[in-house]
Amino acid sequence: MNPRQALEWMELEFGAQRSDLMLKLLLRNPSELEAIVISNFSASNPKRQKMRIALNSILEKHREGK
Repeated sequence: MNPRQALEWMELEFGAQRSDLMLKLLLRNPSELEAIVISNFSASNPKRQKMRIALNSILEKHREGK
């Protein structure tokens, strides 16, 4: 999943405003990635792994841009 796909998926899943808040938190404090994932999906939900992949993709792209 590339960063663009990740953003599109998050906006479909959570809406633009909530996605924006999660991304701001992630980019300010990357160690919060797991907390963001855990707080949005239960352990048995298959979307949990997809969200982890999406956030990692966005975070990796952000790090490359610095």
